[in-house]
Amino acid sequence: MLLVVNRKDALSRQIADYYRPRRSVPAANVCYLETTAAEEIDWKTYQDQIERPVGNCLKKAGLQEKVLYLVTTAGVPLKVQGTGGTLQEAEQSSVDSELALLYSKLKGVKVERKGAVVNPFFGKRDAPFRHPQFPIYLVTRLAAYDWTDVKGMIDRALDARNRGKFVIDLQSADDDMGNDWLRNAAILLPPARVMLEETKSVLYGQKDVIGYASWGSNDKQRTRRWWASSGCRGPSPPSSSPPICAP
Repeated sequence: MLLVVNRKDALSRQIADYYRPRRSVPAANVCYLETTAAEEIDWKTYQDQIERPVGNCLKKAGLQEKVLYLVTTAGVPLKVQGTGGTLQEAEQSSVDSELALLYSKLKGVKVERKGAVVNPFFGKRDAPFRHPQFPIYLVTRLAAYDWTDVKGMIDRALDARNRGKFVIDLQSADDDMGNDWLRNAAILLPPARVMLEETKSVLYGQKDVIGYASWGSNDKQRTRRWWASSGCRGPSPPSSSPPICAP
C-alpha cells in the first residue's frame, strides 16, 4: 500500500502518524503532498499537487507494481471540479477515483477525462487482484467527521475478528440492476451469516454486524436520519423539537 498524506493539514498528518506504525507501513510507502485541504479542487491543482506527486512517490520507491492500493487521508481533497452532464459526458470526479487510474497512466496509457471508465475488476469474483492483470490501483480513504472517529476506525479494524453477520438491505424502488448487485453479494457470503431484507422495511438497530450494504438515503422508505449538534449524536428529533443532548 501507499499512504497518501497532506503535509499542510494537521489532521492528515495526525492520522498518518497514528496509522503507519500500527499497520507497519514502511517509510518508503508514505507519500507526502503539499496541497490545499479544500474539499474541492480544479483539474490543474489535482494534476500538479496530487496525481503527479503520487506518481513520483511510486516511481522513486519502485512501487508501481508492488503497491496494489492507495490510502488517502482526511485533509487530502475529495472532489475534482468539472463539467456535469451524463455519465458519458461529465468531467467532474472524485480524487480517489482519478487516482485509481494512475497505474495505467504510469504505463503511458492516455485516459480521457470526459466520461466514465469501466472498472476492470468489477464482477471478477474469483480472480485475485494483481498487476498487470487489473491495470488500476484500489483506493480507499481514512476519513470521518473528526480525529476521534478516524482513530476509532483504525482501532476497531485492528481488533476485528471474522465473526458477526452481514446485513444487506435492498431498496423497494425499481432499480433491478442495483438490487441484483446486492443479491449477488448475499449469495457469495456464508448463508448462515447473511440477513437479506427484500421487503419495503428498512433495517435498523442490528447487532453483531461485520458488514453492511444498503441504498442509504436513496431508499425512499428510509425516514430516520442521524444528526450531530453541539457534540450530540443520535436519531434525528422531529423538526419541531429543539436539539437535545442526553447526559
